[in-house]
Formats: sequence, structure tokens, C-alpha cells
Amino acid sequence: LADMGHAVVDLDHVPSLFHHTYWRSLQGIFTQGLIPGGSKRGGNARALHFGDHRPISFGHKRAKLPGIRQKSEVVIHMNGYRLGQHLMRSNAQLFQTIAGHYLTDEEIPVDCLDRVIDLSNSCTLFVGKYASDPAGLTGSYNIHLRNTWCAECGRSSPYGFDFCTNDYCRCPITLQGGLDVIRTTRGDQKEANRRKYLHTEKPQREKRGKRSFDPLANSHVKNYHKRAIQNGHPHGHVQRYDEDPVYRADMDRKGVPRLLYYKNVDERTGFITYVQAEDENYPKERDLRR
Repeated sequence: LADMGHAVVDLDHVPSLFHHTYWRSLQGIFTQGLIPGGSKRGGNARALHFGDHRPISFGHKRAKLPGIRQKSEVVIHMNGYRLGQHLMRSNAQLFQTIAGHYLTDEEIPVDCLDRVIDLSNSCTLFVGKYASDPAGLTGSYNIHLRNTWCAECGRSSPYGFDFCTNDYCRCPITLQGGLDVIRTTRGDQKEANRRKYLHTEKPQREKRGKRSFDPLANSHVKNYHKRAIQNGHPHGHVQRYDEDPVYRADMDRKGVPRLLYYKNVDERTGFITYVQAEDENYPKERDLRR
């Protein structure tokens, strides 16, 4: 490429570039990176082709975006900063042709790929680790926390994808992917996608009642006893009340007495009875309340 007369691009100021490809190539690209000629190096391309977002025109011809592959299905947005740093470390160069294409014969790792957009519906298929943090200083996105298994075909996609990379499936594999499908469809299809990906027809769990604010409710009485045992008072709340002045002051502020009772309500008659929760005559050396 160096002896073909192309202009050399300053690697410290690489513009925002994109690379068009096909859905079937995503698995290989995001496993091995962008490789001239393809992952098996069986293609005819000697270099990787990129384009920018500046249209060009040749005299009377209509302006177009250079670097766009015909009938391409997805577009990969490159991280210009990381692309330039990678080429400098590899002693490689980035060239710009007179037609506006950008060329390089160096392999590009996955860290230099920012986003993947589906050209048919503008869905975001992939968000890279350094999409919003080019230098990787803040760790803005952890790609290893994403689910990658497709429930439809059972195939695992590379980390970071919201859609299955299987060309015959293409189903969303994350909630964000499902929301993108819903956003880009209309009418009955949109409602069908909403039911499918948000699971709106599944039985919902019954809402629990409001928690009681009564400090003497049975649930709170049980917790007082349990937490007292966990804090080293084997005889429960009554022992902790006697021996811990801080706890005793807190209970007095809440209106919780030394002796606690469970409240029982008869469902048939409605009568209320109280049962003492603890034995106050536990063996103790001295009573700190006196």
C-alpha cells in the first residue's frame, strides 16, 4: 500500500471510521478481530477498507459515502483513538485514497471496535468496552458481565452482543436487544414483540402487603429475639435489654418493652390473645437495670 501513492493519515488524529460487513461475519470478527481477506485469509482483499461520514462527489455524480460495501447488512463503528494507538504500536500505517477510502493491511483487534449497527432497522447489536471511554481510564463498560447465550438457537455470541450472531437466528439475547426490537417495529408486530421479549403474558407474582410499622408486630418480635441471639445473648431480647444499655435506650425510644408477647387472632371469633415470647427468669449474674 505504501508504494501506491495513497496519502498517509496522522495516527494521532484518526477520524471516526466505519467498516461495512455481513451478519455472517460477526462471529469471526469479534472472536479474532478484523483481518485482511477474512478470518481464513481466503478473500481477495489485500487491505481493510474503511469509510468516514463525509460524502464526496465526482463532478456531476451524486455525492456518496465512500467505503460502503454493496448489500452490506451491518456497519461497525471504529474507535479512532484506539485504532491509531494500535497502528503506532504495530509500526503500521493508515492510508487515504483519492476516492476517500481508508486502507490498512494490519489486523485490527476487537478493542478497536466500538459499536455494531444493523442497517435494516438501526438496532444497536454491540457496544464495545471502550465505546464511551476511549482510553479505558474509567472502565465504563464491563463486557464480561453480559449474557451471551441465545434461547432460540442455543448458540453463544461474543461478549457484548445484544443479538445472536447466528445468521439464521438474529434474535435478541439481552433485555436491551428486546427493547431495540420493540422500538424499531410498528403495529401488531410491535405488540407481539412486546409480549415475546418482555414476557408480559407470564403470570405475575402477587404483590406483597405493606410491611408493618408496628414495633410490637409478631415479625418484629421474632427479629428482636433472633438478633439478640446473633449478638451473643442466648436468652434473647430480654437478656440483651438487661445487659446492653445502648440497646435498651434504643428500645425505649421505639416503645418496645422488656417483655415481649406474640399476638394471636382467632380467625373464627376474632378474639385476641397474647403469649409471652421469652422467659424473663433466665439465669443471670446481676440485673443491670437496678
